[in-house]
Amino acid sequence: MSTRPGFSRVIPFMTEERQQSKGLQSVKVKSAATFNPVVVKASPGAIFDIVLQNHDTTPHFLKLYDQITTPDPSADAANLKGTFRLGGTTAGDGTPAIHFPHGLEFQTGIAYAITAAVTETDETATAVDDITGVITYI
Repeated sequence: MSTRPGFSRVIPFMTEERQQSKGLQSVKVKSAATFNPVVVKASPGAIFDIVLQNHDTTPHFLKLYDQITTPDPSADAANLKGTFRLGGTTAGDGTPAIHFPHGLEFQTGIAYAITAAVTETDETATAVDDITGVITYI
């Protein structure tokens, strides 16, 4: 078990060895000057951990989609699985690790977008390197 700086509660993180034994994979997240549409997995799967850091002073939003095509927030609201606020009160404001012990299931595929506004159809671009981190999935 490990703790993140600035947090007093213990957050369980899987070691790389344990991840591999369960078939888990990780994808690095690094925002660009877009709404960051990414397909993580083009088949059914599940997310187990989301650990992202906001390096800007405004909130950003991770939008998860259950689909195998590159997400378009203005057109894919029907496939939106969830929206998560990523910090935004001071630069470097972290979001506590989001852990799904039994996995957040995706029936079709795993995709995401990162935007600068919360509405389902928002496509406001982030800046380069505003958001960095990792998503662990199977």
